[in-house]
Amino acid sequence: MDLTASEFSQMYKGFIPELSKDSHVENLKDDNLPESVDWRTGAQVAVGPVKEQGQCGSCWAFSTVGSLEGLSALFGDKKLQSFSESQLVDCSTSYHNHGCGGGLMDNAFKFVINYGIATEEEYPYKPVDGACKTKGGQNFRIHDFKDVSRGSVSQLAAAVVNQPISVAVDANNF
Repeated sequence: MDLTASEFSQMYKGFIPELSKDSHVENLKDDNLPESVDWRTGAQVAVGPVKEQGQCGSCWAFSTVGSLEGLSALFGDKKLQSFSESQLVDCSTSYHNHGCGGGLMDNAFKFVINYGIATEEEYPYKPVDGACKTKGGQNFRIHDFKDVSRGSVSQLAAAVVNQPISVAVDANNF
């Protein structure tokens, strides 16, 4: 490996947990949960194929988009479509995200509340920081988002039962 720890973090670790200043924690009913849920198969497919972020610390955008794609499939137009990670990378900097330098899903959700999100076809992914092409995305919009309590496995399980979710792993201490 020819990268320093700092270079590796800058290239591949895009989640910035300290960006989260407010909390949208909601306590979910977490008893009598099913043993498993697989949103990739069955009557309600709500998770698409794995995507590649390339040399860009945009994992936060991919996590955000994955949950939005699932919401759209379950509660929107009932079909799985691919949304634009690049739109979040390029356009949500005023929401305290830093493009390929990292970001936070909560901030990306706030952007989508205000502007919606474009499809991948309309705003294709490029693993670089770019100029915002369009903030608009009338294909899908959300009205709110909720977080689960940090470290609560039962709350995480309860959220997954309801819909595909957005998650981040803080890999800075590995």
